Amino acid sequence: MSENALGNMIREMRRRANLTQEQLASGICSAVSISRIENGAQMPSGKVLNAILSRLGTSTYRICDVHYKSETQLEFEKAADTAAMHIKQGRYDEAERVLEGLREQAGENALNRQYFMLLEASLSVYRGRPEEAIPQLEAAFRLTKPDVEPAAVRGVLLTYREANIISILSVANFNSGSELRAIELSKALVESLEAHDSALKFYNTIKINAAGNLSQLLEKQGWYNEALKYIEKAERFCILYEEHSLLPEILYFKAKALHNTGNDAECIRILKIILPYMELINKTEPAKLARRLLNKLEGGDNAEQNAERNAKA
Repeated sequence: MSENALGNMIREMRRRANLTQEQLASGICSAVSISRIENGAQMPSGKVLNAILSRLGTSTYRICDVHYKSETQLEFEKAADTAAMHIKQGRYDEAERVLEGLREQAGENALNRQYFMLLEASLSVYRGRPEEAIPQLEAAFRLTKPDVEPAAVRGVLLTYREANIISILSVANFNSGSELRAIELSKALVESLEAHDSALKFYNTIKINAAGNLSQLLEKQGWYNEALKYIEKAERFCILYEEHSLLPEILYFKAKALHNTGNDAECIRILKIILPYMELINKTEPAKLARRLLNKLEGGDNAEQNAERNAKA
């Protein structure tokens, strides 16, 4: 490690976040201090360092996790990332085989074990066994937040992995019949992420997804006005962070919420805007759902059947 490893890391993270030294320093210290810290001429106090890292979307233990990994840990994470991709793409047997090979490798490293437990629990949820996943997810969260209850994370800085744990935990609770607990967890996650000011892409993405997922949980409970409030929040996040790839599905959810609250005219307007774009970028399944809703509102089942015949022709 170089003598100025900390300063170099802060400079690199600041640049990746597209922040100036003045923006990073605002409300924490002077821009001169940031410059001196990055150049290795000044060592920040613990309080200042934590504030700087918080603004950069990380923490002291996350810094250690990223920058001091052994080769074994890196190999573990590469394989775990492969398992995560298999789960995301619905290849559950392949994911299970990879995870079985990682079981012993997770070892005593808390972050490795947390990642492994998150993936194993996610697999249980997607395979229809949410009751198995709940205690494992709660135990995984306690590995790095032993004194924090998952539903009490408002105002708590979360790592990306901790946020994912709460997100999956919410789904597991909902699928096991604990709908109110699921909504409680999801609301806490949204508030925690919303309070966290970060320019890092992965935080912004999970912030959008958390608000969108919460809106769907509320919709399933029939709480349509509240669902609309959260999907509009997700829409604002998409625009603010320029996450345009997520916007079509968020707008579809908004259209559904508008329909459920009686505003069919605005619902139809949105569907007509997003459908051509969904089809252009091969968002096939969301496009089918959007088309089905539009046809239902404009002409009922006959219109949908005609659209399907025209598509085949």
